[in-house]
Amino acid sequence: MSDNELSLSDGVREASESSVTVASEAIVVIDLVESTFTSNLFGWYAVGRGLLRELRAAIRRIGAEHNLRCMKSTGDGYLVTYGDSTSAELGAIHAMDASLSLLEFLRSRNLDPATPEERSINIRVAMHFGQVDVIQNDREGPDVSYAFRLEGVNREALQEAIDPVPAADLPLRNYILYPNSGRFVYTTPL
Repeated sequence: MSDNELSLSDGVREASESSVTVASEAIVVIDLVESTFTSNLFGWYAVGRGLLRELRAAIRRIGAEHNLRCMKSTGDGYLVTYGDSTSAELGAIHAMDASLSLLEFLRSRNLDPATPEERSINIRVAMHFGQVDVIQNDREGPDVSYAFRLEGVNREALQEAIDPVPAADLPLRNYILYPNSGRFVYTTPL
């Protein structure tokens, strides 16, 4: 065990504060839509070993072209961050480009006649830009928490927002939601 690790009683190793760095990154939370419904119908392995593995491979492949820095499973989705060593703002551009490319790939995949409807992969994407604590291959901090809260925004929650996107306008799946000048904005592939 190195000096920057603490041993926990269950054998898990945790990084010490001295190994934490702070970075500006685009934080992306990707959630598999209706994963509980799908796993109830077809079993968890259809979701976990099937859809999530395919989604993970697509995120990695597309992310490799867009400065993917971190990818971590969240159970039925992923926490992903993007950055750029030359400009913090370029990290946000990488994240948006990668997210749109992922949505385009999934749309094409889902429309393929060889893909049965129950094997469709539909996602919600929330994106935020901010400071993250980099701890090994993980990210923490209030901006990460904000991205997760943003992913949870749905039509019902929008009714309580100040100056909201009209609830009926927010798609149920396959969109990117992000804050812009104090408003929620969403985009879908063209």
